[in-house]
Amino acid sequence: MDKGITGCGATTLAIENNRSTLIAAPTVNLIKDKMQGHPDLLGVYGDVSNQEIADYLQTHDR
Repeated sequence: MDKGITGCGATTLAIENNRSTLIAAPTVNLIKDKMQGHPDLLGVYGDVSNQEIADYLQTHDR
């Protein structure tokens, strides 16, 4: 898929809008790509524990 311009879609909007948002992505590569561009995100896949998620939620206000 070639959408032409990157950084203009719904996922980018959700990440940059300063609201608490849970984004479901179809591939781990997409999650990792978004995490690279936004280091304050928590990507949940594989062996991420409930405790890691709870710790993230306690230290991030959005």
